[in-house]
Amino acid sequence: IWLDAVRLSKDKERIERALAATAKIVEAHPGNLEAWFVRAELFWLQGTNNQAIGELSEVVQQHPENAEVYIRRAQAYNDAKDFSKAMADADYAIRLDPCNGHGYLQRAFAFALQHKYQLAVEAYLEAMNVDPELAEPFNGLAWLLATCPDPSVRNGTKAAEYINRALQLAPDRWDIWGTRAAVFAENSDFENAVSWEERCLQRNDLSDEQRRRASERLGLYRAGKPYREEPK
Repeated sequence: IWLDAVRLSKDKERIERALAATAKIVEAHPGNLEAWFVRAELFWLQGTNNQAIGELSEVVQQHPENAEVYIRRAQAYNDAKDFSKAMADADYAIRLDPCNGHGYLQRAFAFALQHKYQLAVEAYLEAMNVDPELAEPFNGLAWLLATCPDPSVRNGTKAAEYINRALQLAPDRWDIWGTRAAVFAENSDFENAVSWEERCLQRNDLSDEQRRRASERLGLYRAGKPYREEPK
C-alpha cells in the first residue's frame, strides 16, 4: 500500500524515506529480491533510471539464473529506450523460463516502442500462448490494435476480443478499463467509450499524469473521435 502511495504522489521526500527504508532491508536481508526490486522502482520514480538499472544489474550478478531479474531489468532498459539491451534481457529470461509470459511481454514492449508493430503483435501473441492467465498481453495487444497510428495494424474486432479476455482476467484494473474505452472508440461506439473512460476518472489510484491523459482521451470520445498513440 505504501509503495502505491509513493507511485501516485512521486513526492521527493517520500521517495527518499522509502529508499532509506529499503536500503536497511537490503542490508539486513540481501537475498530479499523484492526489496531490491522495490528499491530499483524507487530510483526510477526519482528519475534516476541509471541507478535503477545499476541496482538490477547487481541482482543479476547475484542471481544469474533467475528469469524474473532479467525481466525487471528489461523493463528498466525499455524505460531508458535502450532497446537492444532490453531485448537481450528479455530473450535470456525466455531461455531461462520459457513459460513466463512477462519475458515475451517485454519483447512486445520493445518492438512497439520502436514502432515495429507486427513484431510487437507476434510477441504479444506468444505471451498469451505461454501464459493464457496473464492479463497484460491481452490488454497490451488490445490497446495496440485500437490506438496504433498505423491503420494497417488496427483491428477493432480483434481488439474487442482481446480486451474482453483481459477484463475476465483482471476486472478491477483501471488501465484495462481505459483500454476498453479505446476499443469502443475504435469501433465507433463513443457512448460506451465515454462511459468507460469516466469510470477510470472516478478512481482514486491514478497519478496526476494518468488522470490528465485519461481526461484528454475522454474529450476525444465526447467529440466522436478515436484515440491514436505512438508507443513511447
